[in-house]
Parts: sequence; structure tokens; C-alpha cells
Amino acid sequence: MKKFKILHTATHTTNIGDGALNFGIQNMLKKQNNNFDFTDDCLMDYENFYGDKKYSEKLVKKINNFDLLIIGGGGMIEGGRNLSNIGLAYNMPLNLLKRINKMTSERRKIFKYITQKLSKNKELKFQNFEIESSHSHHLLPCKCVSEKWDRNDLIKILYNKFKIKCVIQYHPLHRYDLFKKFGYGFADVPNTNEFYDSMISFPFSLTLSKEQIDYLIKSINSSINILNQK
Repeated sequence: MKKFKILHTATHTTNIGDGALNFGIQNMLKKQNNNFDFTDDCLMDYENFYGDKKYSEKLVKKINNFDLLIIGGGGMIEGGRNLSNIGLAYNMPLNLLKRINKMTSERRKIFKYITQKLSKNKELKFQNFEIESSHSHHLLPCKCVSEKWDRNDLIKILYNKFKIKCVIQYHPLHRYDLFKKFGYGFADVPNTNEFYDSMISFPFSLTLSKEQIDYLIKSINSSINILNQK
């Protein structure tokens, strides 16, 4: 039986999500390939790769000893470790952690400002938060529901007329081609499907100026008015 070696960037021991990524992918491959003996290892488990290091041939050779490299997991964005020079993680200085509450509060203010200015548009349904601290507001998604047009129409007019690029996020796993290919193309999650099929994510960041935020609001209002008049 031929050996098939998998290398993960997600650790085996950090959290449940990393473990699910490691063992879930391996189990899925085993079901489809009975002729291989799968073994896996974790790049982040090698102590000599921790710390502030530059790119090295040693790292490349380590990766090339494996048949498959799977990139993902919490180890990729583990704050406090400066691995940016070898492309494994970013460095989050501890003093940045002290700013998180302030930054979240600022994003929440922007979220409230934008959603209040867009509240007249009944087609846009933003999530309500019973407890404000339950959300970091790092994105600005909403459901877009109309009998005359859909979210794709709104995305097109915002980009073509106002040069604002929106995206569709939160793609359900069972609707990815990879999961369909391996027999995981069905899930009884009607609310998930409904949200994904109607969601739109607007540009949102603390780096946006007041003028840019107001332009975004004005453009969304104008776009919806145009679509409703068709």
C-alpha cells in the first residue's frame, strides 16, 4: 500500500476546529482512496519553526517531503508569534490586544450609523443584536429581499454605477464542489441556504473615512431607488 503524507499548518492540539480540519480531511480522503496509507503531520508542531525567522531552504525541504500541504487553522493567525517572514502567521503585539475593545466600539458606532441611514430600505435586513458585546462588527452583511430584484442586481449596479465592490460570503460547505464530489453535497439547513442566497456584504472597515461611509450610504440608497423604479 502506497503511503500518502499530509502536512497541515493547523495544529493537532490547539482547539477542536483545528482537530476537525486535520482528521476530517484525512478521513474524507481515506473513504475515497482505499489504496493509500494516509499519515499526517503538523508544520506548526515543529519547535524549530517558531519565533522570528526568515525564509529558509530548511522549511521548503520540510514541506516538499509531503505529498499534500493543507493550509488553514488557528495556527495561521496565532497572535503573539512573529512568523510573518516565513508566511505562517502574523505578529500581534500584546499592546494591540489592549485596543480591541476600543476598536470594536468604534466599529459598532459605524455599524449603527450606516444601518440607521439605510433603515428606510425595507429590502435590507441587518442582524439585530440583543447584547452589543456579542459581535465584533468586522463585516457588514445583510439579507437582501425584494420581489422586483435580487442581491445580484444590487451588487451589479453598485459596482457599475458607483464603483463600489460588494461580495457574497458565508458559502455553505455542502455547496462547494469539493464537498459535493466526496458525497457531502446535502445538508438540511434551510435557513443557512436562504441567508446565503440573499446575502450581500458591503465594504466595512475602520479605515473608511466619514466621506467614504457617507458615499457608501448614498450609493446604496440611490441603487435601491433605481432598482425599485424598474
